Amino acid sequence: MVSCTSVVSAVPLLIAGNSHALTRKANKSKTTKEEWMAQVLKQTRRRHVPGINPPRGGPAFASPSRLLLGRFRDPWYYLIEPIYWIPNPDQRGHFQRVEVSKGFATDLASIPSIFYSLLRPDGEYADAAIVHNYLYWTQTRTRLMSDEILKSSMEDFDVDKLKIQAIYRGVRAFGERFWNENARLKAEGERRILKQYPPTARINWTDWKQRFPINDEFLRPDPFFLTSPD
Repeated sequence: MVSCTSVVSAVPLLIAGNSHALTRKANKSKTTKEEWMAQVLKQTRRRHVPGINPPRGGPAFASPSRLLLGRFRDPWYYLIEPIYWIPNPDQRGHFQRVEVSKGFATDLASIPSIFYSLLRPDGEYADAAIVHNYLYWTQTRTRLMSDEILKSSMEDFDVDKLKIQAIYRGVRAFGERFWNENARLKAEGERRILKQYPPTARINWTDWKQRFPINDEFLRPDPFFLTSPD
């Protein structure tokens, strides 16, 4: 297993030219996932309405869904509505549509933290990060295909090409650690799809998992403490 220290120190060795400079910039700015997601949550209040205000700079069909998120007290987030990634017409022989279930809980760990300084926290790119995390959790596609979908989604939203290259190489180089960790957690019985939502943001994800039993594909805690997502 690769340590966090070796990940940070090895990234510049893998990213050449201008991508190397971008990676140095990401390291220096020290934007955390928590800070990035705080901006995402602000931006998603102004999220586009499908068919009325499609995302700027990208095809409307790339992400035809709103991004509505809830948060636990610790930096874990969950979808209040499902989101989708739909391949472009010329990709449909290779990729299939991805639907991320409502209630999916994520800490966005599938993308190394040093790259969050390079990501636009505009609520549109956040879709790609959550889709990638979902694919790394479910593992219904190969890891390579999951990373290719991340790359394609960044292209759909006109993320700078050099940033795409740096992020894509980063997940290819270091994503296996998160992929394998997810496989281990699933084998031990952890689930990530909330059947019902917590009633308050004061609840920690870690406490939630310890307090409430996990059965089948959903978390099934005592309904007294919950509100329905429907």
